[in-house]
Amino acid sequence: METLYDGKIRDLREQIVSLQQEMDRIGQEYVELSKQFVAEWAEKTVVKTVTERHDRAVELNANGQLTQLKNELREFIESVPSIMDSEIPPSGAWAHNAPEEQWLNDPQYQDLIGPGFSPKPGDEQIRMMLGRVGDLLNKYQLIELKQSIEWKRDPQTSKLRYSIGYMQSTGMGLAYQRYVDAGKRLVGLRKVLIETLKQKATTEAQNLWDQA
Repeated sequence: METLYDGKIRDLREQIVSLQQEMDRIGQEYVELSKQFVAEWAEKTVVKTVTERHDRAVELNANGQLTQLKNELREFIESVPSIMDSEIPPSGAWAHNAPEEQWLNDPQYQDLIGPGFSPKPGDEQIRMMLGRVGDLLNKYQLIELKQSIEWKRDPQTSKLRYSIGYMQSTGMGLAYQRYVDAGKRLVGLRKVLIETLKQKATTEAQNLWDQA
């Protein structure tokens, strides 16, 4: 026999699934916008660095390396979408899509702070992509890594990583805020479901006691 708790639990689970799907869409939108951001950021950063390092630019141009740098930059920009697609985990692996049995018993997942959850979807992958721009600049001796605060080696992978804050695009900022807002609603629904499941279990136990 279905109880009032059962109907509420079913409704909450449906709302949670719907919100997870909404977060999938927003997260993917953010990732797509981030691809464009990385490509534009790479070109602006390389051009800015070259123009600021006039003497080095003259040296590179003299032996044909400036054209080589420009070609490598173009190749990198063209490869950004495919690289990011391969390196950013699919939305099904993000914490907001953790299965119910996982977040029911793990406060980290209940609050969306567990492994796989980032305030900004793909943030670490974006930083690693920007690190590749640093690799390119370093290859042509346009930056000094030892003196750089922007690019640092990841201690685990030794890959270059952009380590300071970056100004995301307006579109990314709006998508990020929508993702965070949806995440807060999801956390609220999960907590209500947890409490409702507890109430149902308590009531069922009390009924068993009363009927014994």
